[in-house]
Amino acid sequence: MGQMTYGVMLGTKMEEDPPERFADGWYSYKAGKSGPRPDMNENADVIGFWIAVGASGECGVPCLDEDFQLDEMAMVPDYAKRITACESAWPKFADHARANGVALGPPRLWLVQTEVA
Repeated sequence: MGQMTYGVMLGTKMEEDPPERFADGWYSYKAGKSGPRPDMNENADVIGFWIAVGASGECGVPCLDEDFQLDEMAMVPDYAKRITACESAWPKFADHARANGVALGPPRLWLVQTEVA
């Protein structure tokens, strides 16, 4: 069992499990050549992109290691760049989801608990 930590995702809550054809392929989906890859946080049923994760838990994602007020997260330079990249990737990912029978709600920032190795 890994270590539990917190992370911030730009995503939307899934009210039900995605269809298998979508769930099987969304891990390999990538928003553009160097864009972020989507993930599903099963603890919170949130699907989206990682903005920051504690304990350096996600490759290529900033470590959640600065103190800040939650409503000012977008003012921290590393997180701001990641938020911008993920917001830019969202429409393409939402189109991909819709093409696979999954309607995603609008993305929001979520503080979620996650497991890291």
